[in-house]
Amino acid sequence: MRPGPSGVSERAARRFDGLRAAALSAIADGALSDLLADPPPPPAGRCLAVIGRLVDQTAAAAVARTVAAIDEQLGRLGTDVWRYPAASLHLSVLAVSGRESEPTFDAARRQRAIDAFPPANLTASPPFGFRLGRVGLTGPQLFVEVVPDDRRWATLRGDVAELARRIGEAPLVFPDTEPVHLNVARLTGPVVDHTALVAAITGPSLDIGLAIDRLELVLTDFTVSDEATTVLSGGGRTPR
Repeated sequence: MRPGPSGVSERAARRFDGLRAAALSAIADGALSDLLADPPPPPAGRCLAVIGRLVDQTAAAAVARTVAAIDEQLGRLGTDVWRYPAASLHLSVLAVSGRESEPTFDAARRQRAIDAFPPANLTASPPFGFRLGRVGLTGPQLFVEVVPDDRRWATLRGDVAELARRIGEAPLVFPDTEPVHLNVARLTGPVVDHTALVAAITGPSLDIGLAIDRLELVLTDFTVSDEATTVLSGGGRTPR
């Protein structure tokens, strides 16, 4: 992993190494098999969130190659894997609200969020820079390690959280704002080939850079599925 300013890369490497060690231990001692014998479903409900989609930025071709390489590894795991569609791939800035049932997000609440996050404020210049690392696993979730070029993404998360609180929302805030994951698949049942799974999470770094210059305010589910996602503001898209 390449060194970055302010120790961001070094801290990211330590966190990802810890997650990888925990995942390998869970595979070795059977804890992962126990989990996947009755895998937990994705969290229910929808939330207001600010995200950056990979399909909307200039590194889309590089990201497509990345996902294809991951998919080749995941293909050996069998059928009990749900892969994120290309349109769902995103980097999460922050869940502006908790996950709730649809009736709680009425027109007035949506408009308050749109007013707090207008399109002009969801465009980054210069773009946020990242580097994609290795495949990782936490619980049933397979992800790609994402290392920010600097602390601007972490700072953005703090700013979004403050704006969310101002409009009466309770944002999902973690003590450490630096970690970034690109979720690519979710294990949904027993894994027959643990060798392939170990290979997937111990392989070399993808080492592909990407930039995100436009963000979206969305009302969405856990996986940002197309059928459950409404774009409220930003991203150059028309709200629907």
